[in-house]
Amino acid sequence: MKILALILTILFSQTAISSILVEPQLGYVVNHSADSQLNVTRNGVTSSTNVNASGTAAEIGGRVGLQFLGLMAGGSVVKGASDKGMLTGVFVGYNAPILVRAWAAYHFKSEINYGSVETDGTSIELGAGFTALPLLSINLIYRKYSMDEFVINGLDYTTSDYAPTEIVLAVSAPLTF
Repeated sequence: MKILALILTILFSQTAISSILVEPQLGYVVNHSADSQLNVTRNGVTSSTNVNASGTAAEIGGRVGLQFLGLMAGGSVVKGASDKGMLTGVFVGYNAPILVRAWAAYHFKSEINYGSVETDGTSIELGAGFTALPLLSINLIYRKYSMDEFVINGLDYTTSDYAPTEIVLAVSAPLTF
């Protein structure tokens, strides 16, 4: 009888440790780099153009989802400062009981603007956080983009060889309810 009570306690108590995750984030892109020579195609004609693709920028965003036994999953949105673009996607991750957390995200809508050049594509993100302080996580994020659509001076182009990368240092507040 005691074993049955223990099993029922374990089964029904697990629902009490699932929660809603809300995580606002403020970050700074410390390195954004890509080839500045870009081959683009418009109406079957391929041409080359230069893109100023390096630099730094601030960003704001967050994640919203569910957390259960340390596992996290949900939606992710990141907005670049000064209209530098926006990322929209989904994430999965693990919040370890002590000091660290890690996640991966797939952004099915990734936009980056370089002045007169606007890009559109997808991206993946790998992140790790250090959670020594309560309600605060210091994160290091790596992103790799795969951009396939461009608007250069109002004209639409396509390409398959443009893959910029970013390294982001961010601070977030992973709140669970």
